Amino acid sequence: MKKIKKKIFFVSLFLINSCAGTSVTSTFGNALFSEKGFYKTIDDSLIYTKIKAGILPLGVNTISDIGIHVYEGTVLLVGNIESSKQRLEIVKKAWEEDNVKEVINEIEIGANYSIKEKSNDLYLQTKINASLLLATKVVSNNYSIQVYRKNIYVIGLSRSLDEKIEIEEFLQSFDECDKIFNFIEVSR
Repeated sequence: MKKIKKKIFFVSLFLINSCAGTSVTSTFGNALFSEKGFYKTIDDSLIYTKIKAGILPLGVNTISDIGIHVYEGTVLLVGNIESSKQRLEIVKKAWEEDNVKEVINEIEIGANYSIKEKSNDLYLQTKINASLLLATKVVSNNYSIQVYRKNIYVIGLSRSLDEKIEIEEFLQSFDECDKIFNFIEVSR
């Protein structure tokens, strides 16, 4: 019973964060505390929105099954799609947007992804994001994290090599994780 309450708490926290994370106010607020700065944060938000709108015609499942993360013009696509044609369309949409420097395609084709797997991934992602807020040596606004099939995908910009090492060690501390895909750059 205690585990169920804990999962409900983390899922609720995630849902609240995911709604707040897409709001204009939240975007501007996060931009002030992000390593990449205000204008790059706005550029990334526009890229994200345009890609999301561009894949809308592919269907509702596509939108919910694909995670889109943008950091300084680098687009990370994570998830599962029914066909290679849809995957190609999503990647094309990402490349069509201005200011896109790189597209990292981590989309699987046709893999069965059960509701139980999705729930477990959502729980782990929420747990990571909530814990990251409390990490004193890491600025959580500098990173975007997605969990897919017990794998952690992280993209962002560390303030220093020490912070990059700190977040890597932080993510490795989650035993539920199988593998970490790290796309973190260090600020110059």
